[in-house]
Amino acid sequence: MDYHDLNAPDARQVAEAVRFDYTEEDWIKIEKSVRHLRPTQADLEDLRTRLLIYIRRYLFAELNRPGKVARNKWITKHWARISKLSDDALKSLFAVESLEDAPEKYREHKLALMKLLVIARGRLAAPKIDDGFPKANPRGWFQFYVLEAWIELGGQLRISRHPTTGEIRGPLARYVAAVTGPVPGYRGSLESLPDILARQKSMMLKKARYNATTKLKDVEEMPHEP
Repeated sequence: MDYHDLNAPDARQVAEAVRFDYTEEDWIKIEKSVRHLRPTQADLEDLRTRLLIYIRRYLFAELNRPGKVARNKWITKHWARISKLSDDALKSLFAVESLEDAPEKYREHKLALMKLLVIARGRLAAPKIDDGFPKANPRGWFQFYVLEAWIELGGQLRISRHPTTGEIRGPLARYVAAVTGPVPGYRGSLESLPDILARQKSMMLKKARYNATTKLKDVEEMPHEP
């Protein structure tokens, strides 16, 4: 049995994702949530463009996640099979050479099998190289960019709670609710905002460090005049 991507999104789902747009009522709520930051009309137009890009990218990524997981499982399965077969073949070649009393007769074949075995085992080990760039799933990145847009408008990453009910409220909460509420399948809760803000600050710090390191590396690699 071979792999068939039964989880691949259909054309209708893809079209809905890449064509998502806010209704005028939705956009009025978003504008109202940032009005106290005194954005210009150009700022608002830029915000709308950016939010639509973030949402469409998020929706499309979410559509493809189940299929990606299934594909990765099949890829791992095949690499495991390649590893076993190449290892078995390599052992058999050594045995044949011994029986034929010809140690180097199949040298090139053994090298090819060894190379394949190393590649397969490397793919199965799948070491995660930490290059310093922040890691997150599509939802996490969507939240990151939504908050980044808020910061660039002059907003602050802080929340408040109702003195009686303890419910999260404030300008940021209203903005997040207005932006994410219309997104199909998002199902976010404002009670998760503290965790989201903590992750935001961590990702911002990692991203800044990564950018600084990359910029320094680029400078070091620039050709110097003799």
